Amino acid sequence: VEDGPAAAATAGKLRPQAAMGGTKSSLIVPVSCQDTTNQWAASSTWEPIRATLGTRIADYYREVSRGRLDWSTLQIHDAMTLGFNCRSTCDYSSISSAVNANLQAEGISIYDWTAVTYILPPGHGCSWAGLANVGCTAGCKVWLADTIQADVWAHELGHTMNLQHANKEAAEYEDYSGIMGLGIDKMRYANTAHMIQLEWVTKTKQVTTGGTWTGWVVAQEESEDAVGADEYMAIVVPDSGSGKQWIIGYRTQQGADNQLPTEYVYHTSVTEFAGSGEATTLLAS
Repeated sequence: VEDGPAAAATAGKLRPQAAMGGTKSSLIVPVSCQDTTNQWAASSTWEPIRATLGTRIADYYREVSRGRLDWSTLQIHDAMTLGFNCRSTCDYSSISSAVNANLQAEGISIYDWTAVTYILPPGHGCSWAGLANVGCTAGCKVWLADTIQADVWAHELGHTMNLQHANKEAAEYEDYSGIMGLGIDKMRYANTAHMIQLEWVTKTKQVTTGGTWTGWVVAQEESEDAVGADEYMAIVVPDSGSGKQWIIGYRTQQGADNQLPTEYVYHTSVTEFAGSGEATTLLAS
């Protein structure tokens, strides 16, 4: 389990995993306990989760992946009240275990879904906004606080695809240019390193400078279902000594980056990346 944004692999490989694509699905279960307010009792309360946030998440991943990833299959289970107290305990593991047992009794297997998202009740006591399993393919567990942000949900689903955090030097989450940074209620691409990890950008040509280093230009390629016409480009320079890569990127506020914080817009950034399953580190922007 990896923590997502708090409320406040093989190193050295440029392309360490197969392109992330295909159809993914999510079962969403709003949860209450005996000692918490059941804010999910009325369908009008949780229907916007599917209609608004669910659609936003599906559209986001379709655009960022250039049509390679379809996460539009979202189903909301009726709100589930558990037979124990959970206020102020942050006992998310017991909550998901109890939900899973109830689902199994209904003949529902969590492994029929890519991810099961448990929406915690008010007063849950957790200090984070989201939490998720890392690098899984079915029955992935995602926990969201009762105040739900689209970028937090996208961040946690990113963990299920084996993405780690987008850090800035020694500060975890502080690369706000990527969806795997801190939840700031703004949608934006994954950072360049994570786009490379997911193979949502591809090599276009080799570049060299004075015989001292050799790198690759990477860019997004259109697919048949691509949304938008923006292009995402960077130069990747492998470091043969450390096995890491230095990724020089340039971002605009186009497409899924239309909410990119202004400090990253029309700026060149340098990110260090050690490979799939590793956190990224923003060194300069």
